[in-house]
Amino acid sequence: FGGLKVMNLEQYDDLLYLALGDFNGTGQSPGLAILDVTDPSEPLILDTYAHAPFTHGSAIVKVHEGYAYLGAMEEGIVVLDINDLENIAFHSSFLPPDPTWPNIANYPANARGMTISGDMLYLAFDAGALRAINISDPGALTEVGRHLNPSHPILTNPAYNNVLVLNDRLYATIDYCGMEIVDISDPENMTQV
Repeated sequence: FGGLKVMNLEQYDDLLYLALGDFNGTGQSPGLAILDVTDPSEPLILDTYAHAPFTHGSAIVKVHEGYAYLGAMEEGIVVLDINDLENIAFHSSFLPPDPTWPNIANYPANARGMTISGDMLYLAFDAGALRAINISDPGALTEVGRHLNPSHPILTNPAYNNVLVLNDRLYATIDYCGMEIVDISDPENMTQV
C-alpha cells in the first residue's frame, strides 16, 4: 500500500475499503485502498490513493453512494470519488468551521470516528466533540450541528472517539468518560439521552 500503514477498514459485499496512513504524527498521508475479496484467499487490490498534501493519516473510512469519506485527523475529512473502483480520485476535503470548539483540550481536534445515516455524517471529532455534517453534496460538506456532553467533567478532554447510529440514537465512545447516548432526531439540535 505504498508504505502506508492500514488503520481501519469497511466492507461492502465483496469489496474491502482500507483507511491508510499512520495517524500518530509520522507524516504519512491519508489514503485509501480498495480490494476485491471475492476470493478471500487471494484478495485483489483494485486501486490505492494517497492524499499527499496532507500529513496526518486516516483513522477511519466510511463509504456512501460512490464516495469514500476518510477521517484525516486534524486535517478533517477527505472525500474521494470511488465510482470507478480502479481509479480513486480526490473530490473534496472538509475541516469543520471551528476546529477549536469547545476549546477544552490542549491539542487539536481530530477526525477519529464517523458513521453515516441518510445524508448526515456524524463525526467523532475527538477534542472537537460531536459534529453533524450534511453530505448531500459531497463537494460541499456543511456542518449543521455540534454537541458536547452538558455534564462533561471539568479538566477532562472531550475525546469523542467513535460513533454508531441506531434509528434516532447516536452512541459515542469517549476517552475517560465512557459512553454517551445522544438524540439525533434533529441533527441541528442534538441532545443527550
